[in-house]
Amino acid sequence: GESRVGLFGRLASGQVRNLGAVGVNIVGSDWGIGGLVAFNERGSVTNCFSTGAINAAGGFYAGGLVGYNVGSVTGCYSSTTIIGALWSVGGLVGYNGDNVQQSYSTGSVTGSMSVGGLIGENGGSVAESYSTGGVRGNFSVGGLVGDDYFWSEADRCFWDTQTSGQAWSAGGTGKTTTQMKTAATFTGWDFENIWIIDEGLDYPKLRWAIAH
Repeated sequence: GESRVGLFGRLASGQVRNLGAVGVNIVGSDWGIGGLVAFNERGSVTNCFSTGAINAAGGFYAGGLVGYNVGSVTGCYSSTTIIGALWSVGGLVGYNGDNVQQSYSTGSVTGSMSVGGLIGENGGSVAESYSTGGVRGNFSVGGLVGDDYFWSEADRCFWDTQTSGQAWSAGGTGKTTTQMKTAATFTGWDFENIWIIDEGLDYPKLRWAIAH
């Protein structure tokens, strides 16, 4: 389709929980393209994931999990690959205008402007999250966040400078692959209840995802 293309085209004050979109194959050519939710308007997306591929075909607000977010995204991840977006394209969320926390992205992202490994354009808050996927673009390209507003926040967030191919980000802290596989890097993260890490061998993973 064109706009609001995803398993859920629009989520308005609703909840999506404990759901995975596996092997998505999405083509969208306008605004709001997401592996699970295209447009999240005051809704919540919790403990969800997406895998597969998105061809944004010149569109914008494209994300591996959520295209346009003005709600909450918590405890989620995406390994979806995204190509073709003009602007606001992110491995997890294309545009974030509200809250993203305890989430991560590993999929590669390619776009033109405001391209980020986790979030393409951040006008909200993101906390305790990371990204590792390759990031390529022309303007406002960041390992974690491509572009941000002065009021936005990125707290306790990290990206892999080696696998992303990006030494800069509009938010977060860049670390080497070795550092990203070390628990000591993630100061303030909840490894008792939310996260688990195979020290020195892998990136942090969400406990609910490992359990399933």
